[in-house]
Amino acid sequence: MFDFVKRLMSCGKKTLKLVVDGKPIVQDRPRFTKKGGRVYQKKKCIDQKAEIRATAEREMASQGFARAEKQMPVIFSICFYKELPQSRPKWWRLAAKFGLIAPIGRNGDIDNLVKLAQDALNGIVFDDDCQICDVHAYSRYSENPRTEII
Repeated sequence: MFDFVKRLMSCGKKTLKLVVDGKPIVQDRPRFTKKGGRVYQKKKCIDQKAEIRATAEREMASQGFARAEKQMPVIFSICFYKELPQSRPKWWRLAAKFGLIAPIGRNGDIDNLVKLAQDALNGIVFDDDCQICDVHAYSRYSENPRTEII
């Protein structure tokens, strides 16, 4: 038992950092066709997942990172930087840029944003998202919309 705990403690030192450029996309509910009841997702979700997967594979290779073992707990930290709305006054955009105003409301639920990233990284960074024991998620405004995953 002690060897297992010791191995887990030593594995926890590796950190993978991913930066996915572009507007963060929300994981939509599954859609069903009228005939046959087939399940499908919107193209924007599929494209965003593919972009996250490609970035993860590229960064894992460049950082010498291997997939987390099945028994290894994963700490998942993610920050979504959303586009500043142009319709707001200059003082508001400046305050949002410095983190004084958080994106709340119609920008998408943070749990749906997190779910899309976790689903995209399934089988690449970790075997299954059930390995995630801690989640830290943030949503901020920025002039450069992106998603940062650590």
